[in-house]
Amino acid sequence: MTTLVVTATFGVALAFLSKAQNDPLVVGLKAEVDKKYPDRESFLFFEKYKIYQFKASEHGKFAVFSRVSMGGQPTLYIYENDRAAVRALEGSNSIMFDPDIDDSGNYVFSKHTNLVSQSVLVYRDIDVGGREGLYKNSIIYYNNIISDFYDKKEDKSYIFVYDLESKSKSYYSVDTYIDNFSVSKGEVVAYGMSVTGGPARYVLDLRQGTVAKMPSVGNSSEDCFVGAGYRSIDINSTCFKKEDVRGRLAYLLSREIRQKDPALALACSSNDLGRVSWNVAYRLMVLAEYRKLIPESEIPVATIASAAVDCLLANYEKTRTLIGWSTRKYALDRKEPLALLVDNAMPLYPMLKMARDGWLEESQKEKIIEISKEIFDFYEPDYRKSADGYIFRKGIKFWADGVVLPFNQQNIFGLDLLEMYLITGDTRYRDRVIELAENFKASWTLTDENSALWNYWPKEYYRGWRKEDDISVNTPSLDASEPRYEDTSHSGINVKFMLEVYKNLPDGPVSANDIRLLANTLKRFQIGDSYSCFIDGNRDEKLSDRCVPSFGWTELDNEKLREQIARGLPEVMPLFESEWSIAYAAALAQQGK
Repeated sequence: MTTLVVTATFGVALAFLSKAQNDPLVVGLKAEVDKKYPDRESFLFFEKYKIYQFKASEHGKFAVFSRVSMGGQPTLYIYENDRAAVRALEGSNSIMFDPDIDDSGNYVFSKHTNLVSQSVLVYRDIDVGGREGLYKNSIIYYNNIISDFYDKKEDKSYIFVYDLESKSKSYYSVDTYIDNFSVSKGEVVAYGMSVTGGPARYVLDLRQGTVAKMPSVGNSSEDCFVGAGYRSIDINSTCFKKEDVRGRLAYLLSREIRQKDPALALACSSNDLGRVSWNVAYRLMVLAEYRKLIPESEIPVATIASAAVDCLLANYEKTRTLIGWSTRKYALDRKEPLALLVDNAMPLYPMLKMARDGWLEESQKEKIIEISKEIFDFYEPDYRKSADGYIFRKGIKFWADGVVLPFNQQNIFGLDLLEMYLITGDTRYRDRVIELAENFKASWTLTDENSALWNYWPKEYYRGWRKEDDISVNTPSLDASEPRYEDTSHSGINVKFMLEVYKNLPDGPVSANDIRLLANTLKRFQIGDSYSCFIDGNRDEKLSDRCVPSFGWTELDNEKLREQIARGLPEVMPLFESEWSIAYAAALAQQGK
């Protein structure tokens, strides 16, 4: 391994904060000035103050940072050095992320509301506008805002340039998924990652408006990656020999933890927008495995994980109609809190795993078991053994109230119940796990290639229903529809469930042959060097690096997938893709066998 550039931008960026002597936060920041970020103490500092992201202006006149308040969303703060003054930007029920600020105090950030594939770019509290898509990784450079723009419909990344004087907007396409930027002397260098193309660099000449692909860093026998840290002109690049799969995986896994919410501050946030369920939960799953995979790491994963669990337990709620970590993301009016089974099952799973593995304090373990029992009892009226399992509670402000749950939403709860059985020995949980696994297996279609295919919903959903069937309040009737095989992302939860049942219930319903069928399913949608987005490998669909399988699938023994993951997974949706860290961890565990 060779390190090409090493910077300490975090310590330099914090130096200007020393004047504000009376603010406890600033006192803590001052203590970090001379430390190389992110060392162990820096992680502990971020955890203490629930700092999500931090960025200083080029010469330290201003800074912008975000903190998470208990049960809220990340709030941005502006610090002015000359006056040693801090002010908060007006908060909202949105996630403000990837901020930047210049030496005049002009700031920019991305604002995410409901769709993870979309955000709005905001400059000094005004929406910049432009094409609909996802804006992230923004930098203010003189009179320009440089941003990474991703168009999900096209599955394509662009360098977006907004001229602050002329108000013009320009989009420059690049043949990679942008991971980071550096800007210097009128040139923007976009660093990208792709499982098919590997690490890549593109340079945009701002004066000429032209984009060119640059030679790779290092030599042809190496893969080089952009290092972790707060985005700046200086970029850390670390290189590995292509045959060093384990080294690359360990580096990429640590990099994910270091540069994406290093203190897991989002664990303390509201789940209104679903980020506790679909971001924090995956990160906790990784932390539960990380110290076994890289025991020599300086990252204090046990402290971070324990603090995250404390936040989750503090935000847990139980009323007559709500339980767990409710969300408004899927409510009909986007305002009504909903206690959906999947949104509770996701964060509960890593907490149960850590409780069983002896990670947590006894008081934490006892509380996790207590709330797990409460959640099981809460959803018991929604379970139908004679049909397809759990339903969405009838009458809630959700479009599919009264309708059977998709398999992945049932099977993530199955993982919770399996952990509960292994911890408590209560056979009620084991029996429910067996029923869920049997229901899921019964839905499989076996192919001539000895693979298993299934749909996103149980077959009952595709048959539709009439108003007189009295299935749903909000969707009184639904026409029959042609079933479609499940996508490669959601399906990973089902694969993980079957793997864990096979490992932990030797006389259970999952056999070694079932696992072989799943391994063959993976090969089915593994087409050339890319992937179909659906498990049947439908070649009519566009192949995409975005559909690289991760959670669950990566625990199957597939050397090609493991080597591709070691080339770096594309950073597309930063508020969703904590499951990429799961892929690195699982591939690293497989590599060690």
